[in-house]
Amino acid sequence: ERLGRPVRFRVAALDYLTGKNPHLEGVRLIARPELEALLGHVQTDEVTSLFTRRYFNERIGAELNRARRYGNQLSLLILDLDGFKKVNDELGHLTGDALLRRIGRMLREKTRQSDIPCRFGGDEFAVLLPETTNSEAYSLAERIRIAAAEESRSEINGRRLSELGPGFPFGVSIGGATFPADCEEPEELVTLADRLCLEAKKAGKNRVLMSGDVRHQTDDGGRTVKARPKNG
Repeated sequence: ERLGRPVRFRVAALDYLTGKNPHLEGVRLIARPELEALLGHVQTDEVTSLFTRRYFNERIGAELNRARRYGNQLSLLILDLDGFKKVNDELGHLTGDALLRRIGRMLREKTRQSDIPCRFGGDEFAVLLPETTNSEAYSLAERIRIAAAEESRSEINGRRLSELGPGFPFGVSIGGATFPADCEEPEELVTLADRLCLEAKKAGKNRVLMSGDVRHQTDDGGRTVKARPKNG
């Protein structure tokens, strides 16, 4: 009344939390565009322009709860680049970063707008796939694997990965799992997909191992690879 104008809830709440009952210190009002830019910086990996691990951790629980509520499936792919350490060691970290940017762009191009591709850490990536079956996730993983292998034949910062030796094995190993068939909680989904990714690397790299029905996939050496069944 003393101000002679209506005071909306936002102003009243800020006055209460900074004055009458001070719970906040150093409060600063910022415009919505600035807030959105700040959130984008926190949520986006600066090298690959994919979502960050922190954003992934926030979303996986929400997506799994949504899948549980509506009776949908939720799949997860964990990807690890094969031979990336050698790229960094012999061609330099600038070339390594350029390669990571290409992988990030490729993941954005191969996934849907509703999917959540993230840089999981270092040379490891994750793709969260809402409303996606195990079979559909496998098909996407194969497309990603083939596209990543093609990068070994491309030029990056004026260098080719083939310079690292004949048949240099750059590619991507992928493990995948699906809720609710394979797990009950987000941590279980991540653990299983990550374990299958590690098994793919141990089995010879550049291949996909899924948690669902047995998959057959031929690697670049012409060998047929079997992924173990989800109950194996």
